[in-house]
Amino acid sequence: MFVLCYLKDSHDVSFNQKIEFMSGGSVYDHLHKKHGSFKLPNLLKVAIDISKGMDFLHQCNIIHRDLKAANLLIDEHEVIQVTHQSIF
Repeated sequence: MFVLCYLKDSHDVSFNQKIEFMSGGSVYDHLHKKHGSFKLPNLLKVAIDISKGMDFLHQCNIIHRDLKAANLLIDEHEVIQVTHQSIF
């Protein structure tokens, strides 16, 4: 899975693009197609990663509006990233 993100700069004037391969797929895939659940230590890490992602978006005055397991992607280091095609 590839992710394309638009990140505002500190002056809210321009946008940068970030394209990254997310080798772990989505949290939805992890829960429904692969493993079925997260063990407690991993579950806490997932919750913290999601909280950090949402906090970042809110600091940029972005409201996600569609937070769900399919929009949470896992990278090769098992870090969760909050994504969405039409986040802006």
